[in-house]
Amino acid sequence: MHHEPVLIPNMTLLIQVGIFFACYFVLDSLVYRPYLALLRARREQTIGLKAAAEKDRAEAERLKASYEAFLKSERKKIGAWADEERKKVQEEERSRIQSARDAAAKTSEAARVVLEEETQKARKSLDGTVLEFSSAIVSKMLGRSVQVSPSVSKQDKGVETAVPT
Repeated sequence: MHHEPVLIPNMTLLIQVGIFFACYFVLDSLVYRPYLALLRARREQTIGLKAAAEKDRAEAERLKASYEAFLKSERKKIGAWADEERKKVQEEERSRIQSARDAAAKTSEAARVVLEEETQKARKSLDGTVLEFSSAIVSKMLGRSVQVSPSVSKQDKGVETAVPT
């Protein structure tokens, strides 16, 4: 038995083409289209997320620069305020020191005046006693009674003369 090749399409070819298109449409609607839609949505999400991330990164950089500028200006303000306060404290310190010096000088001057007055009083009160002690010392040294007189000449100012008695 020998068959001759048949090149004329028969009915089975039409059935195969029909099955092919039926499978194609079923697979296209149930598999390919949902899968392609999923890939498209995933790509859009990825691109969208990358774009959002870049936008957020740019916003973060802008906020960082703004924050650093704010910190720099605040540090300058704080530094200026601290310098001003330091100057105020130094001025107050100088003022208090000067007041204390003035008060000490006044107290010192008052004490000096009081001391001078007390010294003058003590000298005046001791003048009579000095004459008595001088007379007693000279009398003991000479072995006779001598009276020291408080006569003062213009040349011998402050020098007492001894007069024998």
